[in-house]
Amino acid sequence: MGHEQGELMSHTSRGRRLFFWLVFLILPVLILAVLEGALRVLGIAAPPPLFKEVRVGAVEGYMTNPDVGRRYFPPSMRSIMPQLGFQFFAKEKEPQTFRYFCLGASSAAGFPYHAHASFGGLLAARLEHLVPQRRIEAVNCAMAAINSHAVRDFVPEILEHDPDLLVIYMGHNEFYGAQGVGSISSLGEHTWSVALARALLRLRLAAVIRQALKIGHAREGAPPRGNVMETMAAEREIPATSPLRDTAAVVLARNLRAILDHAADRHVPVLLCEVASNLSDHSPFGSAHPPGLAVGAAFEDELARARDLLRQEDLDGALRSVTLALEQDSTYAAARFLKGRILVAAGRAAEALPEFVAAREYDTVPFRAPEVINRVIHAQRGRDGVHLVAVDSLFREFTARGAPAEDLFLEHLHFSPSGNGVLAHVLAAKLYELDLVAPKSQWRWQEDLPAPAYAAQTGVTELDLEIGAQRVHLLRQKWPYRRTPGPAESYHSQRDAEVVQLATSFIRKQIDLNESHNALARHYRSQGYLERALAEFLSSFRMFPLDPVPARAAAQLLHQLGRHNEALHLLDRALALDPRSTETLLWMARAFAGRGDVASARAAVARALHVDPRSDAALALRDSLHASAP
Repeated sequence: MGHEQGELMSHTSRGRRLFFWLVFLILPVLILAVLEGALRVLGIAAPPPLFKEVRVGAVEGYMTNPDVGRRYFPPSMRSIMPQLGFQFFAKEKEPQTFRYFCLGASSAAGFPYHAHASFGGLLAARLEHLVPQRRIEAVNCAMAAINSHAVRDFVPEILEHDPDLLVIYMGHNEFYGAQGVGSISSLGEHTWSVALARALLRLRLAAVIRQALKIGHAREGAPPRGNVMETMAAEREIPATSPLRDTAAVVLARNLRAILDHAADRHVPVLLCEVASNLSDHSPFGSAHPPGLAVGAAFEDELARARDLLRQEDLDGALRSVTLALEQDSTYAAARFLKGRILVAAGRAAEALPEFVAAREYDTVPFRAPEVINRVIHAQRGRDGVHLVAVDSLFREFTARGAPAEDLFLEHLHFSPSGNGVLAHVLAAKLYELDLVAPKSQWRWQEDLPAPAYAAQTGVTELDLEIGAQRVHLLRQKWPYRRTPGPAESYHSQRDAEVVQLATSFIRKQIDLNESHNALARHYRSQGYLERALAEFLSSFRMFPLDPVPARAAAQLLHQLGRHNEALHLLDRALALDPRSTETLLWMARAFAGRGDVASARAAVARALHVDPRSDAALALRDSLHASAP
């Protein structure tokens, strides 16, 4: 009896201990779960949404949220934090609308220009012209300094807005972009740590803790040490042998699969682009010998000799010297690039291409995506609804034929206007091939325009080109272009002084982009350059279609130029944004009268008087219309 009672007490004691440990382990998890649920229900610490609902007058829709970058960049970067460019799309998608979203980082965003100058914006202009029966709605959700982590987060939100297509161009920022393996916000050096960190960062509790402890906040008055990418880079050198390269590739593959799974679940096709970079006209940012390789002074001597001989146009001698250097170390990026330049000078561009590719592969500062990134992209070939766009392959063909890469790129990887135009054409051809916008019979390829004409349609003006030139100049003054601090190079422009001044004011954040275009338009108008003024007002309205002021100003110029139907089209849009604007109604009346439709002109004046019965301008125009009646 006593023995049985002892065993029973022992079992009871073990059961209590087990129960205690279960409670000890599970209770904190339950408490955290309850707190997390409460934060979500109350809407506390919610991440900034990708889109914000907006209504202006009778126009309803969604705009991109400029603050979405707060998800990925620390508060210490607030003064230089990248922002999404302004984009707007309608709340209700019309039946004939073809709506697509562009995703990626700065190249896809159109840097150093605005989003309408990107390949996505130029694609919209092409589609509007080639397939006029469809209403084209392009929404650019690309943003500088992000990578596949952010794109993966954006896609579920985008899919809630009925896209017909996703266009993805990403891969260059997997190392130094936000949460990249070599960035200050890295989620870890191993794939498991990246996955765990992403899961934790999605918790509202994590956001509350970071805010409470001011994690990522700069000391009072401490500005960022450089531009965005210089500030973001924690690992300045990531050589080809670094395990971080493998980690970046695995993380990209995982994120890309998740992105494409989301799209497949909604049956949304994807144009997945290879990433391209400037191979032949941009030297590597960094070169290094492999650890343990003893390279003597002869290596540097031969390299220096090869450079001197190239300058002297002794191409055979230069090739011999650089080859001798590469026999000592074939992984030295600068030497591979130099050999490529010598071969190009000798008219052997096809032989130079492998050297340029190797120089990019061995670049120890991989801002230009190495080959493994495109291999990850190629691995998605064959998935239902995923269509590979061979961008890098096409641009390599140009290089192999000896075409200057500077015709396609502005620096290491951002597209020039010509480069964006080439990519837009390739994307349009792909959509034609796939019958994604309209059946082939409905395309009007015979009416295709030169690339500059499409750029003009998107609102790209001399002001935008000047802004781009100044941005690229500033980019080249910082790491990794300049490895050591020094005085900045002076900047000179051949453009009009007013254009240069407004571009500088915009870059210094003294004026908004739309206001800079409006100010230049007013300047041109005061000088009597009506066509130039019109182009600037139209550019402003295309970029910011919720502002009726540039639309009305452009309509006034169109009326002066005798283009009354175009004026009325813009005035209709301005009136939708501000239905009680007597100024808009009166300009509508003038435009109607200008095309000989007096009845419609009188109706517009009557509407203006209904809004403001005492309007002197409306009363005078009414009397004028009656006096001119037959």
